[in-house]
Amino acid sequence: MSLTPAKMKFLDMVILDRDARRVTTALGRMGVLELVKVHPETAAGQTALPDRSPESDQCRALVSRLEAVREKAGLGELPASPESSYEPLDAVKQEIVRLEGRVDPLLEQRAKIEAESERIQDDLARFEVLGAVTAPMSQILESPFLHFAAGTIKTADLAKLQATAGQNMVLLSGTTDGERRNLVAVTSRKRQAELETQLKRHNFVAEDISPLIQGAPATILDGMRKRLDQIRGDQERIFRELKEVARTEAQKIASVMRSLELELALVEASLNFSRTESTCRVSGWLPADQAAPASSRLLQETEGRLFLQIRKPKETDVPADDVPVLIKDNPLIRPFQLLMTAFGFPRYREIQPTLLMAVSFLVMYGLMFGDVGQGAALAIGGFVTRKRARSPQIRDLGAIISMAGLAAIVFGFLYGSIFGKEGLLPVLWITPIEDPVKILVVPVALGILLMSAGILLNIINKFRCGDYFRAIVDRIGVVGLVLYWGAIGLGLRSALLGSSSHRGLLIVLLILVPLMVLFFRELLYEQLVHKGHESEGTLVALISGGVDVMETLTGFLANTVSFVRVGAFALAHAGLCMAIYGVVSVVRGWPAGGVWSAIVIVLGNVIVILLEGMVVFIQGLRLEYYEFFSKFFEGAGKGYKPFRIG
Repeated sequence: MSLTPAKMKFLDMVILDRDARRVTTALGRMGVLELVKVHPETAAGQTALPDRSPESDQCRALVSRLEAVREKAGLGELPASPESSYEPLDAVKQEIVRLEGRVDPLLEQRAKIEAESERIQDDLARFEVLGAVTAPMSQILESPFLHFAAGTIKTADLAKLQATAGQNMVLLSGTTDGERRNLVAVTSRKRQAELETQLKRHNFVAEDISPLIQGAPATILDGMRKRLDQIRGDQERIFRELKEVARTEAQKIASVMRSLELELALVEASLNFSRTESTCRVSGWLPADQAAPASSRLLQETEGRLFLQIRKPKETDVPADDVPVLIKDNPLIRPFQLLMTAFGFPRYREIQPTLLMAVSFLVMYGLMFGDVGQGAALAIGGFVTRKRARSPQIRDLGAIISMAGLAAIVFGFLYGSIFGKEGLLPVLWITPIEDPVKILVVPVALGILLMSAGILLNIINKFRCGDYFRAIVDRIGVVGLVLYWGAIGLGLRSALLGSSSHRGLLIVLLILVPLMVLFFRELLYEQLVHKGHESEGTLVALISGGVDVMETLTGFLANTVSFVRVGAFALAHAGLCMAIYGVVSVVRGWPAGGVWSAIVIVLGNVIVILLEGMVVFIQGLRLEYYEFFSKFFEGAGKGYKPFRIG
């Protein structure tokens, strides 16, 4: 495991245009080259392809159509498809047209009969009150004795209408449709005007009853019910046929989809190439240990028809910040890359902090959440998450939670705590609630070491990048480290030994001199590094130096004191657990006190594990980002993203 990103090399090659597809496929199969777009200005006489091409647009359109076929056929996840051979896009398009020809007619039938079903169900709901009428509706409407009205009315208005309707009006209400009810009102021809007035006053809405005029309502409604039964049968048939299409065509759909995805990947990869009439130029980054195997494979694929050049980053004109970063950690540490890359990637020549972050994070988590039982629950939960999750990020998070649980178990033994209960296990170190000073001081000491490590890493990074001035004359450089440890050393000396005859000299050397260097830092930079260039002036430089001194003093103090929160959370955790068992001592005297005690213990521990476990995780991550990473890690690097297919 290395503390720096993997060494990279730059591959540059010129191949014949006829070999371009074979070479692109081989590069995708190897999955080791991050393609770099070859711009016209870097390849005289060549032309770069645009960001999109008609071929890529056509591929995306065909993928969308095939996805639509898959969804229409009710196919979920596609079956695994073996490696497919190259098929021209025209052939793929014909296959998609064939698949659409099997699915679309069935969907059109289903849509048509579903619309008919909705219409029939609506008519049945509206006219069900006439189901007992066996005479032709046309005769009833033309009767010289009766007046007939059908429609809907609000439920509240119906109640009012029923209260005011006379004995010569018959009101037949049916099913409810939202706030409205179906209603049929019948009266004599003489009282037609009275009925219409009452209906209008109560917001009655007339309905079209033409579907019932051609026969007896009972017969027509019975026919509607029979047609609904037929429609249900047709729906079941269409469902079976779609299911059969999904069963018989699933493998073909998967194969065509794989062909399209492969074609799209190759087309998009080729957009990074520049071309002449007969050649292509391909460039990209790959790990140094993959350079030889990749060269051999490319020579084999082209039968030697290529010009190939592989160079180190410093042999190219590519800025160091543009070199992609590949981080290689052992499997135990690798999940913490999830937390590190959430902040950013290191630059190519910088130290990568995954190992130091993992160790310090677990130590802080254990200090804040030390408990054997609760840690075991976290470890088991994280292990199950890692095993069952499909997403690589969730699996890594599960591994981190599991390791945090193991750290909590270790400190649980040191604290003698299991499920918040003290006294069941021997105390191997301290009990936080009984020794609060030590539990607050130890994290501060850990913070001092972590911050010092961050400053040292910044010094190393600056030296590796050739920025010697900032490696030495900076608040997070050699001068800042001397000041920080000088202040700590003088404080410890004063606390342990009292006054000293050399104290004044030490203050001058370890405190005042570094502060003066930082105060005049900008002037020194202009004289030693930026000499001969236009400067902002002495006054601006001194003001900047004064601000730098204030930031250094307040920053070091605030960053160091921030680690007190680790001890504070350890005390809070112990206090919460004491509160749980305080409640247990109260409910134990209740009827069925044993049951209540068990419930309080279980619920209390669940709340602590879920709530405090998450808060402690966030606090540990905050200390890593703001107190440790801020000293040396900007996260301005670029992650390595190789071109892969398959």
